[in-house]
Amino acid sequence: MLWLFSDNALLNICKLQVDQGLGIGSQFPFFNRHQLTVTRFVQLMSVEEGAGKPPPPVLVLHGHYGGCVGDLPSYDAFTLGGPYSVRGYNMGEIGAARNILEVGTRRMNAIYDYQC
Repeated sequence: MLWLFSDNALLNICKLQVDQGLGIGSQFPFFNRHQLTVTRFVQLMSVEEGAGKPPPPVLVLHGHYGGCVGDLPSYDAFTLGGPYSVRGYNMGEIGAARNILEVGTRRMNAIYDYQC
């Protein structure tokens, strides 16, 4: 499920994902894996719009929760490290986990206004 909604012309994203593994026999896992990701863009100041005007600074708030119930296979675990969780590490280099909570924030400013 993916919800996209706009508030003051900035995009906000809320994504819910549920995976269900149905095992058949004792060799196959039975599990439920769920994730919730929320990203919000907040315009920090109002600026004059128009051609040649720089875009406003934006604060990005991001949160990600993931959890599982049951016999989760190791290849379906949440990876720790990589460009989406801990920058500077390769994907999965820190480890893997059955539950995860990530919270992040950043500020985006235009440093160069490119005109086509």
